[in-house]
Amino acid sequence: MNLWNHPRAGIGVPILCCLALAAAAPAAADICDRTAEVRDKIVQLLRASDCTDVSDEDLASIGILDLSDSGIGSLESGDFAGLSGLEELNLAGNALPLLPDGLFDGLSDLQELQINNNALTSLSADTFDGLTSLRALLMGTNMLTGLDADLFDGLTSLNRLFFGGNRLTQLPADIFDGLANLQWLYFSSNPITTLPEDLFEGLSRLRGLYFFNTRLSSLPDGTFDGLGSLQILSIQDNQLARLPDDPFRGLSSLRQLRMYGNRLVSLPDGIFEDTVRMQTLLLYRNQLTRLPDGVFAGLTELRNLELQDNRLTALPEGVFDGLASLRQLDFHANGLTALPDGVFDGLSNLEELQFQENSVTELPEGAFDDLTSLQELHLYGNQLTALPEGAFEGLSNLVELDLHANAVTRIPDRAFSRLPNLARLYLQDNRLVSIPHGAFGGLSALRVLDLAHNRLSRLPEGVLDGLSLLRTLRMQDNQLIVLPQGLFAGLTRMRWVWAYDNPGAPFPIRVDPVARAAPVSEAHRIARVAAETKTGAPFDMPVELSVTGGVADSSALRIATGASASGQTATITRTDDAPVWVGLQVTPPARRLCGGRPCYEGLTVAAGDPVRLFDARPMVARQIANQEIGLDGDSVTFDLSRYFSDLDSVSLNYAVTSSDPDVVSVTVTGTQATISSVGDADGAATITISATDSDEHSATMEFIVETRAEITRDRWPGWRLAAVLAATARDEQSGVASEPVGTD
Repeated sequence: MNLWNHPRAGIGVPILCCLALAAAAPAAADICDRTAEVRDKIVQLLRASDCTDVSDEDLASIGILDLSDSGIGSLESGDFAGLSGLEELNLAGNALPLLPDGLFDGLSDLQELQINNNALTSLSADTFDGLTSLRALLMGTNMLTGLDADLFDGLTSLNRLFFGGNRLTQLPADIFDGLANLQWLYFSSNPITTLPEDLFEGLSRLRGLYFFNTRLSSLPDGTFDGLGSLQILSIQDNQLARLPDDPFRGLSSLRQLRMYGNRLVSLPDGIFEDTVRMQTLLLYRNQLTRLPDGVFAGLTELRNLELQDNRLTALPEGVFDGLASLRQLDFHANGLTALPDGVFDGLSNLEELQFQENSVTELPEGAFDDLTSLQELHLYGNQLTALPEGAFEGLSNLVELDLHANAVTRIPDRAFSRLPNLARLYLQDNRLVSIPHGAFGGLSALRVLDLAHNRLSRLPEGVLDGLSLLRTLRMQDNQLIVLPQGLFAGLTRMRWVWAYDNPGAPFPIRVDPVARAAPVSEAHRIARVAAETKTGAPFDMPVELSVTGGVADSSALRIATGASASGQTATITRTDDAPVWVGLQVTPPARRLCGGRPCYEGLTVAAGDPVRLFDARPMVARQIANQEIGLDGDSVTFDLSRYFSDLDSVSLNYAVTSSDPDVVSVTVTGTQATISSVGDADGAATITISATDSDEHSATMEFIVETRAEITRDRWPGWRLAAVLAATARDEQSGVASEPVGTD
């Protein structure tokens, strides 16, 4: 029809135009009367000027509405009207005591609804009517005491259902009927005492079932029948005292079974026959007194098995046979007195083994031979009195070994020598009276060593040699009187030392000033001084110098952690002919706390006696290297004044001896010492040279001379003397002594 030619066109066309304009304008939605928190959130989301500026189209465009932790105390039935496009609604963390009828009407697209952490005490049967798209319903941590059997009717899309942390004591038998798509079901932390038979019937897609921390004391027979997709079953921390026969039949997809914290005394035979894909089995904190023979047979994929805190007194032979995938095994805090032979055979992938706090008195020979992947071994709190020779051989990946709180009296020599990756070794609270010299040899990765609370009266020198990564050393509460020389030498990473509660504590870390050789031509007026500690430095040790009768080019030195001497020397210049004295003042370490106490406790720093310089004491200026001479009278001659010095330029008397005059003979004329071979056979002798001044102060050096038919370079008798004399002439011009020709 042509409206423009219609008899009533003059009237009709304007009317139609007005109708078109009205349809094009967005209809205003009246949200101003809604609950204030809801209204304000909607306005904020839409960036509207105020509540009157919100249209129906605006409301329908909202996909997510987060009202969590908004302090909402109540809601009205129409608060969510018009939110037809809403997919996620979060009301968690408010103070809602009830939900009004029809609150969620029209939210057919809603997929996730969170009302957890409120104060709800009840829900009407039609609360969730119409939420046909709902996939996740979170109602945990409220005060719900009961649920209507029809509460979830129509929620056919539901995938996740959370009702944990309420006050539910029972569930209607058919409450989950129709929830065929449900995959995750949480009803933990409710005081539920019993479960109806066939409660989970029809939940064939269920993957996770969580009924822990309730008051369940028993399970109906067939409780979990039909749950062929179930992967996680959490029924821990209940009051289960017994299980029905074959409680987990048909659970062929089960990966994790958590039954810890119950009151189980025994397990039915064949309990895990159908759970062949299980990877984690947690049975700790029960009252198990025995395990059925073959109880774990067939669990070839099991990776984590925890049996701690039960009442097991023995393990069946072959109890862990076939568990080749096992990574963690824990059966600590039981009443075991012995381990069956070969109990760990075949567990080549095991990484952590804990059987501490039992009453095991000895380890079977070769008990750990197959545990080539083991990283942590916890044996503490048993009654071990000895460690078998080679007990830990082959554990090349071991990182932590805990043997504390046993009754071990001795450690076999090199007991830990084949543990190159061991980082933590705990031997405290035993009855050790001594440590073999090489006990810790080869532990190049060791970072923590605990020897506290034993009966050690001494530590052998070199006991910590090679432990360059050691950071923590605890040796408190022993019978130690002194610390061996060089104990901390090389321990450059040390950060924590406890040595208190020993007879010799606090042990002094003494630092001494020590004179070093100065250039020979300036020895009468210049000396060099270093700081040394015979124990090695357990921490950085700044040292201040105090000089009388001279001037130092530096007022401070520092002995670095793990070093035995300062890295630099101070040059002392004599100002007159009076004696020069150098003293030290040592700064204690900065106070830090480790384990609630100072990191360095039981140690103290002490400065040694001042050293006198230029006091007519001979010194070795340089060491003569080992020598090699031919046979039949071949010889080498040294001017000994080049190798010894006296800071007061006093002439010295020299004495030279040979440890075997039948191989090497020596003669001394003034400062010249000649060393000659005797006979025509290969041999060796140690040459000792002493330089003594008029006050009977002396300095000594030693080196080795070998006699050979064939020497490494062409030589002829007397060549060394000529070379030395030539070098001497050069030195007289330069004023600096050179290394002797022919030395290393």
